[in-house]
Amino acid sequence: QWELAEWCRKSALTRQRERHLRRIVELNPNHQQARFALGYQFLKGQWITRSDARRNEGYEFYQGKWRTPQEIEILEGRSRGELAEKEWLGRLKRWRKELDDRDKAKLAYTSITAIDDPVAVHPLGEFFAKERMRNVKVMYADVLAKIKTAEAVNVLVERALTDGDDAAQKLAILA
Repeated sequence: QWELAEWCRKSALTRQRERHLRRIVELNPNHQQARFALGYQFLKGQWITRSDARRNEGYEFYQGKWRTPQEIEILEGRSRGELAEKEWLGRLKRWRKELDDRDKAKLAYTSITAIDDPVAVHPLGEFFAKERMRNVKVMYADVLAKIKTAEAVNVLVERALTDGDDAAQKLAILA
């Protein structure tokens, strides 16, 4: 069985090799080479898979890597944050277009000025940086000032320092 398993390895016959390795373990549960080839390790007097050993150490297999639960929580939090930012970008894009439509402008203005979610700060900053109309810049500055997070203040400071519109610079400073 071992010779067949080795021949299968050399011939790149993975499934067939695994079948022979499993048969070896059935015949001899302590066959070290077959156990290692199947992904086992000998730990505290018993054969366990490497996966089980990692889980016993407190790791979980997540997105192709072994990670701690804390790492997974951070990654999932980032992912949720990125998704929420993309949702805000979509809403802001739609509302910005609606500001130019007489029939929809009032509702769009109301929707934008009602934003108080800190997750919206980065998308608001992107729209603020691209905006050409002074009254819309004023609205973005007011919304960012209302959110009152360090990131919102950073966006306002950046706009005050880099915006070519003097009025927008002063407004960002005042906000």
